[in-house]
Amino acid sequence: MNVAGPYSSGEVLGLCLVDDTANQDSKARVEGLVVAVYVDPVCACLSAPTITITTKGAPVETILVAVTDVAGWYYPRTVIHLNTTGAVVANNYSQGIPIHDFVNVKIEDAAVGDYANVWLLLE
Repeated sequence: MNVAGPYSSGEVLGLCLVDDTANQDSKARVEGLVVAVYVDPVCACLSAPTITITTKGAPVETILVAVTDVAGWYYPRTVIHLNTTGAVVANNYSQGIPIHDFVNVKIEDAAVGDYANVWLLLE
């Protein structure tokens, strides 16, 4: 396994206590199966921002959406589809999300000075 990162959302610029957004792309392509994500939000003001991690290219794959101001590990899952029809199998997931793309980290509903760093555990 390998750890990729940190990838940062970039710092939110604006007025304190005003919901705002910042996002930033990784500088290099990330390749592998994302089995875990460590999110470290750095919040200067009182806020519980939404942190979204996605791939950059089309089609965009959402790796994680978390509403938190507390650092922690997350374990993304992928929905399982039938191999005959492509239909989603209800309540069935596989661990990890395969990617071969640049990664975007976005922080929303945040105050000035807020940003998030993320690390991806890749298999």
